[in-house]
Amino acid sequence: MIKLFVKWDIVLISPNARIYYFACELLWCALSLYQYLVEVVASPEIGPLFSRLSTQMENIAGWALQERHSPIENEKPQPGEEEALFSAAGKLRDPLTMGWSDELQAAARAAHQRFPLIGETTWLHYYYCAFLPQVLKEFDQLVQRLDSPNQFYQRYRKNITLFDNVREACQKEHPSVDKVDVVSQEALSELLTEMEAFAVRLGAQWRQTVISAAQGA
Repeated sequence: MIKLFVKWDIVLISPNARIYYFACELLWCALSLYQYLVEVVASPEIGPLFSRLSTQMENIAGWALQERHSPIENEKPQPGEEEALFSAAGKLRDPLTMGWSDELQAAARAAHQRFPLIGETTWLHYYYCAFLPQVLKEFDQLVQRLDSPNQFYQRYRKNITLFDNVREACQKEHPSVDKVDVVSQEALSELLTEMEAFAVRLGAQWRQTVISAAQGA
């Protein structure tokens, strides 16, 4: 399990603004993870797999990078507070990226051992495509539950198409039944259930990291 703690001292920026800032930051982190995997895995298979998602992911990543500034522009914190936000986010990025990468690669290796007809890199792609929609779901729920008045949820909803496009693209990326024999169908179904639970667990970790960072826990 990834455990990250960032301490900082900000009292003037509202809880809503802090949560939204870190939600956008760590959404971008989850999106940029795939590019990190492309570089780390360095497999000829992963490029074509990534190309099936790249446009949708680049669009939402660009939005997240821009949107993270909206809480700062809205509340106009003192320079020291703004620097504290940036510093706290910076301390999270590398540990999160490497932690997620390790977990995804370990899951892909285990799945490949059980179903060797599907390449390890392809399994890595499938696991990432299970993980990312869960992050999007957690982002939606987290921002939706901010205290009223909740202007940030309205800002997010105006761009919901970007999120829907990524979800739809990821939903198409899953193991094909024709890759395994009939005897293995039940085992594959069991693995897909495990994959979903894996994604839910990482999504919950993403949410808790956002909350902890916003609280300065």
